[in-house]
Amino acid sequence: MAHGRPSYRVDSKSLRALRESAGLSLKAFSEECKEAGHGIAPSQVSRYENGKHQPRPAALKAMAKVLRVPVTRLLKDAA
Repeated sequence: MAHGRPSYRVDSKSLRALRESAGLSLKAFSEECKEAGHGIAPSQVSRYENGKHQPRPAALKAMAKVLRVPVTRLLKDAA
């Protein structure tokens, strides 16, 4: 099965702002995501926050759970 680009785009600025407002370092956020059910390396979180990569749905759900926001809060509005 080929993996294409996801049809959604993460709002990288919101992701970073939410993580920082939660008082979580990249490492702490990564660890909490693992506890929430999906391991994400700190370097990968950084790539999401810099807009270099898009998370898979499971990672997106774990990040939203840790940040206590709906998944849609992490997505850019459709143009």
